[in-house]
Amino acid sequence: MSLKEEVEESSRKKSIIITTTAANDEAYQNFINSLQSEYTKKSYRKTLKNFLSFLQIKDNDSSKLLQYDVKTMENLVRDYILDMRRRNLSLSTINCSCAALKHFFDINDFDLRWSKKLVKFKGNRRDNAKKNELRGYTIDEIHRLVNSAQDQRTKVMILLMCSSGIRVGTFLSLRIRNLIPINKYGIYQVVVYENTSSKHYTFCSQECRKEIDNYIEFRKRNGENIRPESPLIREQFNTRNRIGSAKPRFKKYRSLTKMIEQVINIDAGINNKKEEEGPTSIITTQTHSFRRFWETSVIKEGLSPLYANILMNHDVGLEKSYFKPTVTDLLEGSDKMRGYIHVMNAVTINDEYRLQKENQELKDKDDYSKFVIEKQMKEKDEEIAILRNGFDSLKDSFKKTAESLGIVTDIVLKMDKQKQKEKKLDRDFEVETDPDIKDQKFDKMLAATRETIKKRSELEKTVKQQLQK
Repeated sequence: MSLKEEVEESSRKKSIIITTTAANDEAYQNFINSLQSEYTKKSYRKTLKNFLSFLQIKDNDSSKLLQYDVKTMENLVRDYILDMRRRNLSLSTINCSCAALKHFFDINDFDLRWSKKLVKFKGNRRDNAKKNELRGYTIDEIHRLVNSAQDQRTKVMILLMCSSGIRVGTFLSLRIRNLIPINKYGIYQVVVYENTSSKHYTFCSQECRKEIDNYIEFRKRNGENIRPESPLIREQFNTRNRIGSAKPRFKKYRSLTKMIEQVINIDAGINNKKEEEGPTSIITTQTHSFRRFWETSVIKEGLSPLYANILMNHDVGLEKSYFKPTVTDLLEGSDKMRGYIHVMNAVTINDEYRLQKENQELKDKDDYSKFVIEKQMKEKDEEIAILRNGFDSLKDSFKKTAESLGIVTDIVLKMDKQKQKEKKLDRDFEVETDPDIKDQKFDKMLAATRETIKKRSELEKTVKQQLQK
């Protein structure tokens, strides 16, 4: 038997002993069966085991913890917290350990008064910040990681975490059916933590979708029947063993993190050394810095911080109860709040895809500019046509008015001539001295006057009609 096989056999026997002991431990059963998430169970189980080892309790019998009085147990937990601080464990690790112990004692009706006393010993973020300052990966570092990854699964995980902001623990339950294609943009909508209270949605980039599709095609070619419930990231299989390849299983959490840490620390050589001199170290955490990269990049690119927190499933307080954006809102956004599709370029790692996206955006802007110009030209043409029609109507109106004025002018001239004739007759009548001639002329003049008055009346009537028109 090889050394590796001996270690695995020893570990298996140890696990059997621990499991058998725990099965007979009612306190442990209360503790572990009240948890929902498998990942949480594993983390809390490890914390409880470490605490029992710290107290030197053999056989992992957690029921012995309940035999202490409250005062003694408070002191023991306090010593354990201080021990973790002496070992320079991060505040998040201490918080997680305290949460596990609190759950164990609470579920078994053992009150340790956490909020009043024990939480005071955990330290605070200010003290932790003096030791290091966490940051996200840079695009250049992620580019090195993707190029250095030998396993296609590792590339998929890195690109998916970078472009969607999901946690590495998501791969423990992420299935093929949780990837919903959005062909309009060439991306996937990702359903995270399906059928749980933490269910939420996010999206991945075009390059990530292509890498996922290539990985799925590889599995199909090697005999796997891809079903909706199939895991996205499965255990490694022998491509020559079609029976084994047809039975996909999820990878364990530690196996997932080891794959990524292999690339980070060895293949790409990105480690956690100090980047600047002084008491503060600027470092990256192995997997969580992908989420830091995502949030930093999309918010700097213009995504609403509220949208970013929703896509990452962060607690947004009361906003979660009242602010209910749709998937379309998160994806496309609006004029006032940009959506994921507008910032996708910031979380695209490959230069080729980024340039394609930039070219497409420029093309869309150019097409939109042409559309706006054409629309404005069409509107101007319509305005000119309306003005031209109005001018033609006004021109016709002026013409008719001018014709009417011409008729009135002719009538007025005729009336003036008639008046001049009447004046001439009056003068002739006054000059005439012979009574007989005068009477004759008078009769003629009277007849002419009557005729003139008649014509004048007719002219006035005609003028009135023209003016009415």
